[in-house]
Amino acid sequence: MIIPSIDELDGLNRLPRVLQTASEYGLELNLMKCNFLKSKIEFLGYKIENGKISHFLDKTVDVQNFPEPKSVKQILIILALAVAANGATLVYHPAWWPAASAYQAKDGQGNYAFGHQGGHPGRPSFHMERGDITGTKVGSYGGRDPYGNMRITEYVADHNGYRPNIRTSGRLSRDHEDAAGVKTSGLREYNTASGRSFFSY
Repeated sequence: MIIPSIDELDGLNRLPRVLQTASEYGLELNLMKCNFLKSKIEFLGYKIENGKISHFLDKTVDVQNFPEPKSVKQILIILALAVAANGATLVYHPAWWPAASAYQAKDGQGNYAFGHQGGHPGRPSFHMERGDITGTKVGSYGGRDPYGNMRITEYVADHNGYRPNIRTSGRLSRDHEDAAGVKTSGLREYNTASGRSFFSY
């Protein structure tokens, strides 16, 4: 969640209304995992403070070849796109998300949604699912195997049974190629400025 604001005070004034509206729609915030920034952002080896961009002394080798940003707005746009691609919850200014995140929502009628995203740097993983009063469950889970291949399984489970669709960036083993009712397809991986991967299928 990104709260656009003119300055820090304006953002803090809007925060109670945004949180009230979000909680009415079932959003539960874990404030320990939210990032509240006031006047300083560190991003890709640069530091934004008081509206000025300067080099951050701890710049790593990984980001030395990135083009230098020309304005604060460029960095905020990149951060907003990275946040949108990863589904993180942030308040006031975009910033780095926590290493792992989880959410859960349910109502009295039997509808629910849950999910989590693991933050292990070498083997990221996720699982998300939503269900409704009819007993239909729709979800997906995935992760990177030890060989670096990404594997995502999307599924629907209802009165017709469990129907998975496996997508992978590597070749499936022979025992998965023609399993009963299992669809498989390729998965292309694109790197993003956020340091995490974006998958297209």
